Amino acid sequence: MADLAFVLDMPISPTEKMRRHIAGIINAYYRVPYLNRLIHLLLHQGSEATSKEVHRFFIDPLFYFLKRLLDEGVKTGEFHKVDPGLFYISLNGACD
Repeated sequence: MADLAFVLDMPISPTEKMRRHIAGIINAYYRVPYLNRLIHLLLHQGSEATSKEVHRFFIDPLFYFLKRLLDEGVKTGEFHKVDPGLFYISLNGACD
């Protein structure tokens, strides 16, 4: 999760940042194939405290990262404006 800020600050294009992020997601799901399912299990079948902690530690930072990266890409003309929530869900589902 600490690498997200590092990627945003890199002096490379938003497209290259997105490529690296996507490669990181795919690599994480390859190394831990059950990760996405585990996160959803903790969110939807765990306690309220567990759900809040998963959001705080995992989902919120990823969503904030993607929103900033998408905004940066729109600003440079590399990306079209899209809903960051739908993009987040679509991206993680495609990578899984």
